[in-house]
Amino acid sequence: MRSPYALTRLQLATALMRQRHIGVYKCVRLEAKVHWLDSMIHSLLVLS
Repeated sequence: MRSPYALTRLQLATALMRQRHIGVYKCVRLEAKVHWLDSMIHSLLVLS
């Protein structure tokens, strides 16, 4: 998950969802969760 590739895949997936008009609310929630996960993993790596 911490790799740029994994984060890029998630960002691409949300962009495709937006393009296909699959609920803006769902996209916003997914983007927020991706950001939260990335921050959490970053914090864990800093602590270790």
